[in-house]
Amino acid sequence: MTGQLIFDGDVQTGKIEWSGPIEEFTGYTQEEFNKIDFVACKELIHPEDRERVWCSLENSLNTGEKFEQKFRFRKKRWKLYLRRG
Repeated sequence: MTGQLIFDGDVQTGKIEWSGPIEEFTGYTQEEFNKIDFVACKELIHPEDRERVWCSLENSLNTGEKFEQKFRFRKKRWKLYLRRG
């Protein structure tokens, strides 16, 4: 897939592996973004989108259903954009 950030997370450790054009979309380097875990990731989601996105993610983790949401995500320089996760 192009034009999207892809993640694979480990619920037990909270660690997330990211792929895709990370620096282009977020302003963070790959190394910086690799430090973002589930807790930090949640805080990067726009407050108006956070509950909906997090509920959808938890549902996906509990049921195995595909997680696909459009949401605003804070970039390193405090800009927001729409992404599907």
